[in-house]
Amino acid sequence: MWYARFSVGCHLKLRDIALQGSNVEYRRENGMVTMKLRHPYTTASIWSSGRITCTGATSESMAKVAARRYARCLGKLGFPTRFLNFRIVNVLGTCSMPWAIKIVNFSERHRENASYEPELHPGVTYKMRDPDPKATLKIFSTGSVTVTAASVNHVESAIQHIYPLVFDFRKQRSAEELQHLRQKQRLQGGASAATSSVASQAAHLGNPLKTAALANARMVGAKVTTSTRNSIIVQQPQRIHMQQQHQQEQQQQQFSPSEFDVDDLIEEEENNELDMPF
Repeated sequence: MWYARFSVGCHLKLRDIALQGSNVEYRRENGMVTMKLRHPYTTASIWSSGRITCTGATSESMAKVAARRYARCLGKLGFPTRFLNFRIVNVLGTCSMPWAIKIVNFSERHRENASYEPELHPGVTYKMRDPDPKATLKIFSTGSVTVTAASVNHVESAIQHIYPLVFDFRKQRSAEELQHLRQKQRLQGGASAATSSVASQAAHLGNPLKTAALANARMVGAKVTTSTRNSIIVQQPQRIHMQQQHQQEQQQQQFSPSEFDVDDLIEEEENNELDMPF
């Protein structure tokens, strides 16, 4: 996750942004307005001085696109905005060790750089200083580690630095932790498999509308097949069942007069005419 910062080069009236803008929340106690975007999914903190921080992007290019969209949204509200001083402030990375960690013993061994306050935070805060790249790591007993650094290279260096340190304090996971981890991996594997199947079937279509139709059909549980002419045939189970019932009813209603006596048919028509209200 990338954290970016930029400026719009003008004074901003937070009250006007809160009243006229969309997807905004005015936090008066903090003196800022938060604005959210759906594509890309990010959140911006806006101050009256024109300084804006953008969080939630998954790449540097996505962070820059989101920052430009925020500046454009403010420009549409009547502010003379410019896109200035964009830079990546921090990068957040996560990893999971293949074992659990004895964080109490780890914090006691590395008291110079590690601090553990279970009343405030469930993990150990480990800070790397010079000459190592500056980074802050959160180490949890489940084996999960989050790293905050200035760049991706610093995040990788921090993981390589912390791995041999936590290796000495590894422990076996409990049965509950193993079950929870397996469920999480199963859910992630199912979601990735569904996404890959949709992407593989829609890759050869070359049409974003067809791709969207295929994805929507998958979401509602419809049966999707692709023909040789690169067209999508979506057949929903309920619709198929209704069509089959309708065809059966039509077949039952369709009969030939040769199968019945003509006199019986005439009597049926006369009875129907008598039953009709005038």
